[in-house]
Amino acid sequence: MKKIIASSMAFFFLFGCASATLVKSNPPGAKLYLDGQLKGETPYTYADRAAAGTMKSVTLKKEGYKDFTGHIKREVLSVGALIGGLFVLIPLIWILEYPPEYIFEMEKLESKLSDTPQKPQVTPPEKPATATPATPSPRTENILTVNWTFANIRSGAGDNYPVVTTVKQGDKMTVIGETGEWFNVRLENGQEGWISNKVVK
Repeated sequence: MKKIIASSMAFFFLFGCASATLVKSNPPGAKLYLDGQLKGETPYTYADRAAAGTMKSVTLKKEGYKDFTGHIKREVLSVGALIGGLFVLIPLIWILEYPPEYIFEMEKLESKLSDTPQKPQVTPPEKPATATPATPSPRTENILTVNWTFANIRSGAGDNYPVVTTVKQGDKMTVIGETGEWFNVRLENGQEGWISNKVVK
């Protein structure tokens, strides 16, 4: 009888206490840290022989997404360990195991709006430089002030048109028309062009 009990205890020590779970992330391919230690990338199968109720902290990292923090826990009843515990008390410490899988949702970072003033483009614009600028809609003339450190004046209403000159914060200009998010303006020196409504007030 003693040999049977000893054999049962040895069996549960070696096999009955092991539990595994599949850690997934949405999107996949995130770096997985358990209790601060890098384990690999999701999806990742993790297994241990910890006691019931053991909880591991989870950190997921992926470029373009906010770091995720959560946990996995041995919280699902193990029928095998429960039956074994009826004969040997020790397996009861492994009566709980990990769920088959965890799926963690990662939050995407908000993309930063590109500043309207940009470095000169190396590649030519998609539209030909000879494209006819959009016809401005009539509007009452008023004065705008540049509220960015520097801003571009372009030959047409769009980022793809060539830069004809630049203005600086505090410069004033007269609106002679507009289309969409662009103002057709006349500078104090008489030069005309287009400027984004995001950089003026």
